[in-house]
Amino acid sequence: MKSHAKHIRTTRMMFAVLTLALLLVASASAATLEVGTCRLPGNQPAIQQFSTIQAAVNAASPGDTVLVCPGSYPEQVTITKNLTLSGVNSDNGGAAVVVPPSTGLVVLPPDTVSAPQIFVDGTNGGVTQAVVSDLTVDAANNLVTSCTTPANIEGVYFLNASGTIQNVVARNQYVQVPAYYCGTGIGLRAWADTVPSVVTIQNNTISAYDGSGISAAMPMEKATIRDNSIVGLGSINVQYGTQGIILFYDVAATVSGNSAVNNLVRGSYGIGVVATGGAVISKNFLGYNDYGIGFYTFSGQGDPNSDNGTVTGNQVFGSIEDGIAICGSNNLVTGNTISNSTESGVNLNSDSPGNAQCVGNNNTVTDNSINGACAAALIDPATTGNTIGPNNKAFNTEYLQLKGTSCPPAGQRASKEGPLPARFSKLAK
Repeated sequence: MKSHAKHIRTTRMMFAVLTLALLLVASASAATLEVGTCRLPGNQPAIQQFSTIQAAVNAASPGDTVLVCPGSYPEQVTITKNLTLSGVNSDNGGAAVVVPPSTGLVVLPPDTVSAPQIFVDGTNGGVTQAVVSDLTVDAANNLVTSCTTPANIEGVYFLNASGTIQNVVARNQYVQVPAYYCGTGIGLRAWADTVPSVVTIQNNTISAYDGSGISAAMPMEKATIRDNSIVGLGSINVQYGTQGIILFYDVAATVSGNSAVNNLVRGSYGIGVVATGGAVISKNFLGYNDYGIGFYTFSGQGDPNSDNGTVTGNQVFGSIEDGIAICGSNNLVTGNTISNSTESGVNLNSDSPGNAQCVGNNNTVTDNSINGACAAALIDPATTGNTIGPNNKAFNTEYLQLKGTSCPPAGQRASKEGPLPARFSKLAK
C-alpha cells in the first residue's frame, strides 16, 4: 500500500514538472515586440522595435504581443494570426492613436468592400484568439468622398475571427458628402459568415459614427457586448438612422451594462436586434434615441424573426418614439425602467419601419415601471397572444393600454382607461 501511494505521489510530481516545463516553453516562445521607441521598463534591451504597427504584426509569430508606444500611426493594419495588439503607457503619455494614411482609407483585401483601420482577418480559419486593446482608432480625415466605395469604414473589424476588443476608443467613423452623412461608418464590427466565431467587445468608448457604434452580424457562435460607452452624432442628416449597438442576422448574443445615447435620427435605436433569436439585453442605459430598444426584421425577405429574447433590467429614457419596441414573438420584457417616451413605454407590433413584415405574437410584458408616455403599452391589433402582466406600474401616461400602431394626435386622444398612477393588467387579444 505504501509503495502504491509513493508511486502515485511520484507520478503526480512528474506530471506537475512536465506541465511546468510546457508552460515555460510556451512562455519562452511568446515574444514581445514594440512599435515606437518608448523602451518599456523590463523590456530592455532585448525587445524588438518597429516604426509601424503593420511591420511589427508581420514580424510577430502566433501568440506574440505587439505593444504600441504613445503616438500617432497613419496606417491601416491587417492581422491574420493570433496575437495581442495593445497600446501602452510610457512616461506621461498613454494614447496610441491609429489615424488614416495621408492617402485616405482604402479597401483591405480579402474583403472587397470595407475599409477598416484595424482589420482582424480570420477568413482562412487562422484567428481564434486575437486581442485588440488600449488603442484609439480615429477616422477623421479619412478622405472618403463616396457613399458606395468603400461600402463601409470601420475602426476595428473582426471578420470570421474570434477574440476580444477591449479598452479601445473608436471615433469619427463617418463619411460626409456635401449634403448628408452616408450611414456607412461603424466603430467596432464583428462579422462571421464562413467561420464560427466567438467575440467579446467590452469596456470600449465609441463616438461620432454615422452607421453603428458596435455591430455584430451574421450567424456568429457567440457575441458578448458589455460595459461599452456609445455616443451617437445626434440629429444628423443620414438616410437610414444610426444604431448604438446592432445585432444582425442570427447572432447568439448577450448585451449588458452598455450605455448608448444620442441616436436621434428617425429609425435609430440605442440597441437594435434584427433577425436574431434568443438575444439577452440586460442592464443597459439607453437615452435620447429614436427607439431605446427595438426587435425587428430588417429586409422582410425570409429573414428570421427576432424571437425568444429577454429584455430585462434596462433603463430607457427620452425616446422620441418608443422606449422598447418588440416586433418579434415569445420575448420577455421585464424589470425595465422606462421614462419620458413620446409614444409608448412598450410597443408590441407586427410591422417594423420599412414594411419588413415581422411578426409580434405571444410576448410577455411584466414588472416594468413606465413614467411619462402617451401609452404605457401600445399594442398592434394585428398581434395575438401578447400578455401585459399584473405587476407593471404606469405613472403619468395618457393611456395604460392603447390598441393601435401609434398614438393619436394630442387633440384627438380618447378618454383614459384608468386612474393614474396605476398598475395595468390585461390580456392583449
